Amino acid sequence: MTVKKVKFSFYNISLSQNGARTKLKWEDFLEYFPTENSDDTGKKFGNQDGKYRNLDFGNGIIRLDHMSDRDGFLYMNFVKLSENGASKAKAIKSGIKDLDLDEDEYVAFDVSAIVDKASGIMMLQNNKFAMTAKRFVEYINLFWSYNKYNKGRSAICVDEIPADEVNLKKGKNFKKFHFAVEDFNDAESRNLPSSLLSGLRTINRYNGYKVDITISKERSGNKFLLEDAIREDIENVRGFSKAEVVYLDDYTEKTETLDLLDENKTLFLEFDIRPKEMLDPVEIEGAMRARMEIEKSHKFK
Repeated sequence: MTVKKVKFSFYNISLSQNGARTKLKWEDFLEYFPTENSDDTGKKFGNQDGKYRNLDFGNGIIRLDHMSDRDGFLYMNFVKLSENGASKAKAIKSGIKDLDLDEDEYVAFDVSAIVDKASGIMMLQNNKFAMTAKRFVEYINLFWSYNKYNKGRSAICVDEIPADEVNLKKGKNFKKFHFAVEDFNDAESRNLPSSLLSGLRTINRYNGYKVDITISKERSGNKFLLEDAIREDIENVRGFSKAEVVYLDDYTEKTETLDLLDENKTLFLEFDIRPKEMLDPVEIEGAMRARMEIEKSHKFK
């Protein structure tokens, strides 16, 4: 088993109508997006096999493959079906070959989303091979445009939630600080922390281009990096080409990875996965529900 880190981003879902943003009524939304526990599953999609859930965006078909509405959360799993750039297979001692797919089979990539209906906050799995947030908006609006409550006057909007210092305030116990600087010969002009500049000047004698540094504490024991020093250095992270901290989250009591260069609210979750296997959507859903419960209990701050 190996550990796979998966990134998730947070968004706010609202309804744009007559130039104003309003709260989306999820009962209206669900009328045209029947869930597993609705009585008319498949009716609004045209038939029971749900073929009208398959929308071709040119570079592949996107399908809402699974949806459930329970405990105040709406979970959706999307699959992208692609005929282009199909994967190949290769054994160690033989040549490369095309995957043998049946006529009705595709190369598939999936991505999951979960929405807290009360707040309209969505947590979306990051998978550029499957579906971006922009494509998610296009997909749901194609169905929303047929909604009897819509009549072409409104659209569902998905806005990124900006990252702020509240993420760092959660983490008082820093375990690791990882940063990189490209073209560090020009580091003087980037307003980098003075504590790091002296070290970069020393490294500069090697006439290199990029420096990648990880500062960490040992795994065992209640040992953490000096908090004041970390907070001082991350004030000017824009000069870095990469900047991440690993800290102990006060809410979950687990280590979390935070990308300091990401302008939007994000987080990473870890999953155990066997070699050559894909992530299990059921496991993804469970982890996303658990995390959203935590986020909701702290009012998504």
